[in-house]
Amino acid sequence: SPGTPEYFSAKKAADAVNDEKKYSLSINKPDFDFLQFVYNTGRTYWQKAEQGWPLSDDEIREQDLNFISKAAMLGYMLSKYKDASKAYGVYAMEIESGDEGEHKGGTGKSLLMSSVEQLRNQVYVDGQGVQQDKMNFILQQVKKGITDTIYVDDLNNKVDLHRFMNWITGKMEVNGKYKDQFTLDYKEAPKVSFSSNHALWNFDNSLKRRTWFAAFSNYYHSDDEMEGLTFRSPETEFHRTLIQDYDAKDMNLFYNFMFNCLMVWKQFRVRIQPPMRRIEQRNLKKAMTDEFLFWAEDFFCEGRLNCL
Repeated sequence: SPGTPEYFSAKKAADAVNDEKKYSLSINKPDFDFLQFVYNTGRTYWQKAEQGWPLSDDEIREQDLNFISKAAMLGYMLSKYKDASKAYGVYAMEIESGDEGEHKGGTGKSLLMSSVEQLRNQVYVDGQGVQQDKMNFILQQVKKGITDTIYVDDLNNKVDLHRFMNWITGKMEVNGKYKDQFTLDYKEAPKVSFSSNHALWNFDNSLKRRTWFAAFSNYYHSDDEMEGLTFRSPETEFHRTLIQDYDAKDMNLFYNFMFNCLMVWKQFRVRIQPPMRRIEQRNLKKAMTDEFLFWAEDFFCEGRLNCL
């Protein structure tokens, strides 16, 4: 039990193992298309596999961890109980590193993040319209005792996520036009999730403690002649619109999957991050700016690299 020497000894041993090897994956109904969709959004090495090359054990474990992280994240969002020591804001982003400011999308972020609304009362916020200096009425749809989650979709590149930290860790002030302002205590405030095509500004320790990343590869993508990609979406792959076209049997499978995600969160009660290397590279690239990166790639050529 927590607090005993045996607990801390076991925890120390577990913490020494990296997450790719710490968690295993067993799927009971692998042919359900929504489950396949969730797994596919984290298939980092899909191009290698489709070219017929076998994936290494490390590559398979990395893709599995992307799925496990999303399963635990969905369970966290579905759980109504709020633990102040485990206050997280979910941030869904692509892990492919393009030019900063490039708006690709189409990787399945919105479909996955909005799936929570099938079981919870979710307020939708258009992230493209969010302005950092004009947020007085952004929460006007939130209702005390009714709203469970807030989803900010496609957050634009100009907003610093620090602006939302009070939503995640503390009380939430709700202003409505022509309505009285009211304040929600931490335990009754909705949980918050975001999706964006952009890396994070100023990814400091404050954000590291409170951000739960959901990592999306470019398995689903738009046409891109430069990269040799042909359009692929969940609709073209599974030949129907996921969730919207489900019958009662499909919805039963969907609910079972979501309840399993809830069980994963209840069982572990820890934030399971996806493999962070690519995410941290994107955040670092944003911090240094493309201009500095382009200069550095030219300047640090052979003869200048690793020299005083």
